[in-house]
Amino acid sequence: MFLRGSVALPPFGGMLIFKLTWWAIAFGEAITILDHLYYGGYGTGLNSSFLGSDVAVHVKMTPKAFVGCSLVLYGAWVRFRCHRTMLQHFTFELSVLKTHKLVTHGPYSIVRHPGYAGTATVYVGILLWLGSKGSWLRESGVLSTKAGCAYAGTIVLWMVGIITSLFSRMRKEDSQLEQVFGKEWMDYAKKVPYRLIPGLL
Repeated sequence: MFLRGSVALPPFGGMLIFKLTWWAIAFGEAITILDHLYYGGYGTGLNSSFLGSDVAVHVKMTPKAFVGCSLVLYGAWVRFRCHRTMLQHFTFELSVLKTHKLVTHGPYSIVRHPGYAGTATVYVGILLWLGSKGSWLRESGVLSTKAGCAYAGTIVLWMVGIITSLFSRMRKEDSQLEQVFGKEWMDYAKKVPYRLIPGLL
């Protein structure tokens, strides 16, 4: 549930840069895989022209990367379920509609803020997936440059900041939900006491 308040999601520009970063990494990994498949990864393909000839040899799926990938997929699925459950009530800004009702079914019957749980899960998964040894980002040499390391650090700090801001946003929403729905929300909060992780948080 999203209500009007001062806590907002990141501006569109930040999200666009975030998406472009992952698209660029995915493009680099795709080129590496294609180069390995069609040229054997020995420097005869497009990949070697800007990353060197042996990147594909070292790119591999490790257990840590597999866990990260699984978390990304699971978090995305949770977000999708939240969209489907909330329908027109799902917004990216803190807002309340005239037709708003307290949604308590679907993923909202497990925790009060499953959408945020999904977002945090995706971010943790990305860090595990791309930060693990054997990932294209690690093996390409991008992180060995000052610019690449600085940019990656900025993105990581941005992700941590987003996850941290979700806690403030959740508290704000819970407070306003209680004001709007009163006893209905209080009964719901007793039935579903956890915000993100059942039994923990």
